[in-house]
Amino acid sequence: RLCPDPAMELQGRYHQKSCIHARLGMQVRDGSAETGNRMKIEIDTDAQTLNGDPLYSKESFELLNELQIKVGWQLRYPYTASWLGFQLLQIPPDAMRIQEIICQQRPDFIIETGVAHGGSAIFMASICRLLDVGHVIGVEKGLICREQIESHFLSDRITLIEGDSVASDTVAAVYRMCKGSDRIMLILDSCHSKAHVMAELDAYYPLIRPGGMIIVQDGNMAILADTPRGDPSWALDNPQEAVKEFVAKHPEFVIEQPDLRFDNDGIARNITYHTKGFLRRI
Repeated sequence: RLCPDPAMELQGRYHQKSCIHARLGMQVRDGSAETGNRMKIEIDTDAQTLNGDPLYSKESFELLNELQIKVGWQLRYPYTASWLGFQLLQIPPDAMRIQEIICQQRPDFIIETGVAHGGSAIFMASICRLLDVGHVIGVEKGLICREQIESHFLSDRITLIEGDSVASDTVAAVYRMCKGSDRIMLILDSCHSKAHVMAELDAYYPLIRPGGMIIVQDGNMAILADTPRGDPSWALDNPQEAVKEFVAKHPEFVIEQPDLRFDNDGIARNITYHTKGFLRRI
């Protein structure tokens, strides 16, 4: 078996022609399936096709990556990456996209709600150090990595604020730090319920000026709802749903995935856990 999920099985594993049957989620927001229908993926390596389409095509690439994201979540692949010894909790393509955005935007402040083990804060601070611009404001309820971060050689690029990201005193502290700056980047990675993400967006979006970016992380929860480690409630209670509601109320923000700066083959969608989570203020 590909994974313990009985709805997912690999047949003909050691033959050139194989067939994967996969249930790809209750509701897929960023893929080809819009319902909870069972999807069949047929790969014929003799004919070099996937579901009758060319195997080596962007459509096949995107569908296989969707399946890889689901299986990778089940096998805890996002937990494997580190940066300067800190657990990163990002898949490498997402880390590279964030680095590209920081490089392009050159923000004075990067607000990150949800510090966890500190890997993302250290990662972004290292990019700020290389660019000689920017400071990370990490917000976390119940910090577990303060000592490690504050003793790190990049600590001068990081300020930690302990508290609920939507509590009035926490929000006020962030605003005080950012006062006078018009180059701010916002990354939301704390509680991923629709209600909490919506509250964070409402609290912090005024800090973002035209051209600025908000990254709402882990929108892929929508397609992870039916995995063994998932939860059926995620199909509708996830960051994507908050983003949809937010942009409907705020037309000054658009969902816009980062450009693939050196893409030569027309790949339409990034490999990302942050599905439909890249927002730009126009």
